[in-house]
This record gives sequence, C-alpha cells and structure tokens, in this order.
Amino acid sequence: MLYFIVGAVSDISGISEINTNPLMKTAISLLILWSLALTQLGGLKNTQKIAKCGFFLGIVLPVLLLWFSAFWYFYHGGHRMIDLKLDGLMPHLSDKGGLEVFVAFILSYMGIEASATHANEMYNSRKNYPLAILILMICTILFSSVSGLIIALVMPNSEISLSSGLVQALSKITSHVTHDAVWAVKIFSALLVFGVMGEISAWITGPSKGLLVTAKQGLLPVSFSGVNKNGVPVKLVMLQLLITSIAIVLFTNISSSSNSAFLIALSLTVLIYLCAYFMLFVSYIKMVITKKKTTSGFVIPGGKACRLLVAAVGFITSLFAFVVSFIPPESVIGHMQRKDYLFELLISFLIVISIPFIVCKTRRKK
Repeated sequence: MLYFIVGAVSDISGISEINTNPLMKTAISLLILWSLALTQLGGLKNTQKIAKCGFFLGIVLPVLLLWFSAFWYFYHGGHRMIDLKLDGLMPHLSDKGGLEVFVAFILSYMGIEASATHANEMYNSRKNYPLAILILMICTILFSSVSGLIIALVMPNSEISLSSGLVQALSKITSHVTHDAVWAVKIFSALLVFGVMGEISAWITGPSKGLLVTAKQGLLPVSFSGVNKNGVPVKLVMLQLLITSIAIVLFTNISSSSNSAFLIALSLTVLIYLCAYFMLFVSYIKMVITKKKTTSGFVIPGGKACRLLVAAVGFITSLFAFVVSFIPPESVIGHMQRKDYLFELLISFLIVISIPFIVCKTRRKK
C-alpha cells in the first residue's frame, strides 16, 4: 500500500526520483507510515472517520471515474491492447508469467476478516456483520476485476507499473482527449492516495487487537498488554511500525527494481496470510466434524456437507495460491533476477514464519 502511495505521489509531483530513487522512496514511505500511525493513537473514532472517507472518496469515486472515462475512451475509438474474446480474457495456467495475477487477486480479498475485531461494536452484529462482509466482497470483485480489465485494455503489458497501473491507465485515457488534462490525472491520483491511506490507517490498529489478546494471555511481555485512554495498545502499534519500517528499508534498498520490491512485498503478504488461512480452514473443518451443534453467532447454511465443502474449497484455493506465490513473473522480472527474487522472498518468509514459534517457546520457558 505504501509503495502504491509513493508511486502515485511521484506521478502527481512529476518527480520520478520519488519512485525510482531507493533512499527517497524509503524516506517518504516511512514519513507516511509514521504520520498515519500518530492519527490512530486517538482510538477507533479516528480510524472510522478516515476509513469511511477514504473508502467513498478514495476508492468508490476514483473507480467510477475510471469506468466512465474508459467507456468514453473506447466509444471514441480508443485502441484495445488485448482481445475481448474468452481466450484473451482467461489466464492460462500453463503460462508461468501470468500466474502472478492470481496472487494479486487473492490479496484483494485478504484481510477482510481483520474487521472481525470490531464486530461486537456493531448493532445486531449477528445479522449486520455478515451482510456488511457480503456487500464488501461484491464491491471488491467488481472494483478489482473491472478496473484490472480496463488497465489491461488501455496499457501495453510491458509498460504497466505494478504500483501505479490505475494512474497510468487514466493518464493514457485523458491524453487521448487532450494534452491539457494533466490536472485531472493528478486529482485522480490524489483521491487514490487518500483511499489507500484510509486502508493503512485501519491496518495500523486492526492487527494490534489480535496481538493484545496474546499479550494478555502471557505470550508477549506483560507491558504490551497496556492501552492508552482511547483503548489503543500503543506499545504493540509501535512494535508493528518498527517491524514494518525495517521491511521497508530492506525491500526498497536491496531489491533490484521498484517492481521487484513491490512484488516481494505483495507475495510475502500473501504467503503469511495463507499460513493463517490454512489453520483457519483446518480448525473449522475439525469443528464441523467433531461438534454436532455449534454455538457460533453465524452458521453457513446448507448443513454439514455444505460447510465442509466451503472450507475445502477455501483450503485448496489457498494451497494453490501458496505455490503460485513462489513463481516470479517473467514479464516483470528478468531471467537474471529470478534467483535473487526467490532468495529474498524465501528468506523473508522463513524469518517471519519462525518468529511466532520463537516467541512462544521463549515465553513458555519463562
């Protein structure tokens, strides 16, 4: 998300070094991250305001603008870069270079469960929370699929930037109309930046709620279980920010290119997530098989067979995405960079995945 913001800021300012110079990119990413973190120390009210405004002004509005402008572009003879036949729209599983698209789409749907930490704060959460999740999933599928298709239709594959493809597409569309529409692209980029900032704000406080539970259970030092007057676990938030800052410095300055750093961050996020999803699906399958009656607030309709089918499909899909995440896209990363990409991704994954086991073993000894 931070890489996306930096790419958009680079386009808005016209300073390409913001997105290409590693030191400048690192500094701006850290400045954005820590500035947003300070706004979240005020509690859930601040997060809600930023998230709501960010969603409608920074996600819904830009996407609708992109759709409308794309319709105008093609209606007035804009050139299509891909064929709209079924063969051209469907990814080929035999093409290793196209499988990374699947990883990106998986990431679009990940993290929606992080909002569950606030479910009990909703009115009639048993009914309204699943309804809110359903609405969000429909919006996500529409926004990501249609917007991704527009980018593929407008931009040549070799020119697409992974961190600022939306901005590139709108710039191409507006340039088809007039060369004086640069201001429109900058406004569009600014809205996107605001929307992603809203997402980051939610991510700064959301995961800390889960870590707070582990701290209260003694798996983290007792000092991490404290919260400020607004209910925010400040020490845990600071710990998250420190880890993220280290990741930003390493990925941005070690990776061979901007796209490579973005891909490693994206793939690593997916891999870490999927490990949690594996446990989630296996635990759910065990619960459905061993418990005759569930006390859960929400139950998947259709009986035990339907619940097991949903969990099995989720597990198999996650397993496929896990394997695909290690396949570097040849269209973005050259042959000489493949080994470096895989090495950085694998080492990063092993370090992150080992931390919980080290923490648990150390704390239990104490």
